[in-house]
Amino acid sequence: MDFYRINEEYNKFLQRCEKEKRGVTKVPNIRYTDRNKFAFGAVMQVNGMNYYVSVSSFDKKQEANILIRVPGDEKEVKGSLRFNHMVPVPDECIEKLVIKDVEDE
Repeated sequence: MDFYRINEEYNKFLQRCEKEKRGVTKVPNIRYTDRNKFAFGAVMQVNGMNYYVSVSSFDKKQEANILIRVPGDEKEVKGSLRFNHMVPVPDECIEKLVIKDVEDE
């Protein structure tokens, strides 16, 4: 499992579709002022479709998330994997994120 960036247009498509069907969406916004949020996965596969979870700065333990920890660091909890914001993503709409190539965001 690795970190990934989900195609922004595909993410907007998911948000629109869910809003049309349910009136609300749990698909997270991935666009920030100067960067895009990334995802973790694939955490599961259903009918050939990979599912990815949102990586968030949210740092409180809840039933639907897993905390990301760096033991011994000044701020040990770095964020969380938000399983209640899991989305299906086709291979052509996802790009692997190479952490060592990412500038400090």
